[in-house]
Amino acid sequence: GEAATGGVPLAQGGAGAGRSFWVTSGGVAAGGEEVKQVRFLVDTGTNQVLLVPPREFEAFLRALLPLETLQRQCGVDKVAGGLFLCECSVRERALPPLKVLLGGRTFALPMFEMFRRIPAKDGGEDLCLLEVQPNRMASPGFPASLKDLIDGLFKPELLGHGCCSWDDMHCGHTTPYCRSSQAHCEEHCKGKWKFMDALPFAMPPGAEGVEEVVEVRPDSSVCRTWKVTDTNGQVIKQETRCVPPGRSPAPAAARRRLQLAPGLPPQGVRGEAAAELRSLLDEIWVLGGIFLERFVTVLDFDEGRMGFAEPLHLPTKISMAQTGLSAMDHAAGGSLSGHAPVGLAVALLFAVALLAAGLVLVLRSESRARQIRMAVSASASESEAAE
Repeated sequence: GEAATGGVPLAQGGAGAGRSFWVTSGGVAAGGEEVKQVRFLVDTGTNQVLLVPPREFEAFLRALLPLETLQRQCGVDKVAGGLFLCECSVRERALPPLKVLLGGRTFALPMFEMFRRIPAKDGGEDLCLLEVQPNRMASPGFPASLKDLIDGLFKPELLGHGCCSWDDMHCGHTTPYCRSSQAHCEEHCKGKWKFMDALPFAMPPGAEGVEEVVEVRPDSSVCRTWKVTDTNGQVIKQETRCVPPGRSPAPAAARRRLQLAPGLPPQGVRGEAAAELRSLLDEIWVLGGIFLERFVTVLDFDEGRMGFAEPLHLPTKISMAQTGLSAMDHAAGGSLSGHAPVGLAVALLFAVALLAAGLVLVLRSESRARQIRMAVSASASESEAAE
């Protein structure tokens, strides 16, 4: 199907002037629910299937996965940058696929393709990253922590006797029943998830609550600040840790081409354009590189059009560690990097060989000319000396 696009300014004046993001209208449906009309931003640099507006994320999770599954088999992994993970057995369940409507056609992703296996480094059980995460490019006013975005999924009244496991020291702000016994906490909260929200430091005595703030600074460094409070709400410990520009704090977390600093529009965007961009990012759904690799995607820069289609043959495996055409694993004897046809690949290699041969000839010619000039110069010097 062909999708009409609309432009959102990237910059005004200077480098990048006149360029726009790829934005189109479409629909999305999860869990067998009706299609919701949304606006999509197409971003090849996002290493996910879909990024959801923060205000929509909790409701979208409830539609995508059963509530009991979310509470018992899923959680937030702060060690991996606050991403949402589940037990890998979840992707084996017979659940309705994610549906994306583009250009009047529906593109379905089965649940098995909605998760990426993350090998355990501590010898424990592997977990699976959900390829749908909140859009962290949204403007201020939304919680920076994924835990806060989906807090409604883990309210105490939904978990038996009121247990939750947001930290690794006790059962959180819940009932005395849970606080009285670690066994009670593990029995009703699946204590295996306690490590997923562990702090980078030991909880001080008297700690009652933790506030986390994520900030992307103007120099592109990503900083996380933790404030630990006591029963009176007083801060008893505060720590900030920053990741320098160019280093990702977690897989696929800060390597997006459209990374924006909270509260700051892109460089060069001012006034009404900045307000328009903020408003867009608050409601936009981002189609990431994993979705674009799964289906045939054509970007027509001359006419400002996008096309999407089902592939004739699905790739046997997609490398989730990167995006772009080179992210696929190729079968033996298959095409070269970027899925170039064999004939095109041979032609490219032949062209490169011709260029290399031409370059060698040019270099040899220049070297020969230099030798002739040196010989002529030496002969002239000898003649002058003889006179």
